[in-house]
Amino acid sequence: MNVGYKCSSPRVLKTHCDFEDYPIDNKCKYIYIVRNNKHFIVIYYNHIKNLSFYQYNDGSFDDFFLIIF
Repeated sequence: MNVGYKCSSPRVLKTHCDFEDYPIDNKCKYIYIVRNNKHFIVIYYNHIKNLSFYQYNDGSFDDFFLIIF
């Protein structure tokens, strides 16, 4: 986290961490974006399908949904 102090202002930090994991500082401005779960599951399904590493090229969305939830 200290690396950010070396950057010039204004600084932007993009992360996938939870908001609760960061200290509250009244001098900072925060923008917290959360995705709709319905949107997330479709994006994640397409991500998994397109990466051969996961070996889920022919899997259906219905099966994927049951695996995840």
